[in-house]
Amino acid sequence: MTQPDREQVLTALNAIKDPVSGAGLSDAGLVRGLVLSPDRVGFMLEVPRDQVNLYGPVRAEAERMLAGLPGIKKAQVVLTAETEAPVSAPKSAKLSPQAVDQNRPKAPVASSRPAHVKRVIVVGSGKGGVGKSTIALSLALALKGLGLRVGLLDADIYGPSAPLMLGITTPPAFGPEKMMIPPEAFGIKVNSVGFLVDADQAMIWRGPMASQALNQLLTQTLWGTEAEPLDVLVVDMPPGTGD
Repeated sequence: MTQPDREQVLTALNAIKDPVSGAGLSDAGLVRGLVLSPDRVGFMLEVPRDQVNLYGPVRAEAERMLAGLPGIKKAQVVLTAETEAPVSAPKSAKLSPQAVDQNRPKAPVASSRPAHVKRVIVVGSGKGGVGKSTIALSLALALKGLGLRVGLLDADIYGPSAPLMLGITTPPAFGPEKMMIPPEAFGIKVNSVGFLVDADQAMIWRGPMASQALNQLLTQTLWGTEAEPLDVLVVDMPPGTGD
């Protein structure tokens, strides 16, 4: 397998013009989290929130162009919007005693943590269909682009999408002590609820069954080793606030 050349990829992307500034995509600063792996390339196309529809054709053109470069069999471009800046509270506003108390240190809570994982980032939402899985994947790609060792756990029991979004068809293998060895895409280790069930099988997990399955995916996956621990594990949670 051939590793794509970074400069060749950036030069090709510059041949595609930003519809707003007229500059190439690279020069316009729209290419974020570029990830190169054998036969594959991926990046985030970060654009202003109110111009997402304008860049849909640009994303498709970028994927077609990259897929035609030597050494690249699969190209993936994730179109993501910039988040709006948070609104600052008036200077006269004061926090309630309850809000102040939330920032005070709490007693540690016993929990099962994945071995050899330094940090865990959880991505959740109050409802489905709002782009939670896209954000989780974009975040994982961006962190990988910074040179970190990254894992992605697709814990969405209602609609696991990581295997489809990343083009993964091979489920995890099993290593020593029945630990799951996650497949990789774009250099990111991936495990998903979608590997546990057939694509056309209805998900009826609730309560303890769902918790046990997710705990198994979290703690019985070989995310890293003592010599090479995972820097960040991004968890795509199920939508809602229920089970």
